[in-house]
Amino acid sequence: MNAIDYFSDADAAATYVARRAEDAAALLSALRWEHYMTGVLRAKIYGHSILWDVKGTTLHAFHTKYEMLPKGADDIELGDLQQVLAFILAKNW
Repeated sequence: MNAIDYFSDADAAATYVARRAEDAAALLSALRWEHYMTGVLRAKIYGHSILWDVKGTTLHAFHTKYEMLPKGADDIELGDLQQVLAFILAKNW
């Protein structure tokens, strides 16, 4: 499996992030969340925009907590922060 593919599977993402724990910790401290709309926070990093649907019901009818809007690509709905971290680590770190 290519490193960039780890974000799509929650278990693989958690394993990848655990393997890169030091980088993941640095990335987490670099993320700055700001109010985007009621119930939604947004962080921008490396040209990506990350939306965190705090309730999991504001942006979509189905349960998903995070939406990645990668620079120059279609948006991706993700279920947990591990998947977001795996994506950014694999793509940018």
